[in-house]
Amino acid sequence: MKMPPYQCPEHGNALIKKSVVYGYPIPGKDYSKCILGGCCVSEDSPKHGYECPVDKMVFYLKDGRLTEEV
Repeated sequence: MKMPPYQCPEHGNALIKKSVVYGYPIPGKDYSKCILGGCCVSEDSPKHGYECPVDKMVFYLKDGRLTEEV
């Protein structure tokens, strides 16, 4: 059974699931299809997140709930 999409708490739009990429971004490269996760990576760092199509706010799942922080 397919899970319904998560919705932005502020706008109500369906959030877009994107892979999280870690490391230093290359200038001029298009990162619109992923989320930049920073340089520090640990074993529990998320592999994907959810982006609001309206304001590009990023959310992660933590304990089954959407949160802005990892």
